[in-house]
Amino acid sequence: MVSNKNKLFESSINESTDANEKKMIKSKLDILTKESLGLEFKKI
Repeated sequence: MVSNKNKLFESSINESTDANEKKMIKSKLDILTKESLGLEFKKI
């Protein structure tokens, strides 16, 4: 399920031509990834 979200966001990033929009989408993707990984991410 996480990989599907990543693909969705990556395609959104690729379609976006505005640099600020890319940064915003990327930061949202990073937050989702961290939340999805949960405790596993905190161990790193």
